[in-house]
Amino acid sequence: MKILKDFGDRLTELMLFDNLTTEELAKRLNIGRSTVHLWKTGKRNITLSNALKLAEFFECSLDFLLGRSDDKLSYTPRTYPPFYDRLLQIIDEKGMTRYRLVKDTKISDGNLYSWKNGGNPFIQTVIDLADYFGYTLDCFIGLDK
Repeated sequence: MKILKDFGDRLTELMLFDNLTTEELAKRLNIGRSTVHLWKTGKRNITLSNALKLAEFFECSLDFLLGRSDDKLSYTPRTYPPFYDRLLQIIDEKGMTRYRLVKDTKISDGNLYSWKNGGNPFIQTVIDLADYFGYTLDCFIGLDK
């Protein structure tokens, strides 16, 4: 999957720039070393919450972290709305319905139910939704206008 490879390459680049080993990053973020290794090699998808931890740690946008932009952009940690709340806000802004979203995308009612109850989406799903609605990742999740 190209996004995972781009993310793995970018994560490796950021770690090299900060002179961090896999073990050091894992320890600082309280994440398993093997998880960081699998992210770097593009073999494991990342959840939105972990991607946000990394973006905050490296002080960059999600779009930069995931290789969707080459502009690092200065990053100011901000609060952002819960994922499901933001998704509903966007659906409303676009004059859509949840039914239309499910019909047009690979998103299931089960995903919507999980997110409504605090579930954590995988970043690929967030990317697909951001692309569907025509947003950057940072704007889609409410980190940027």
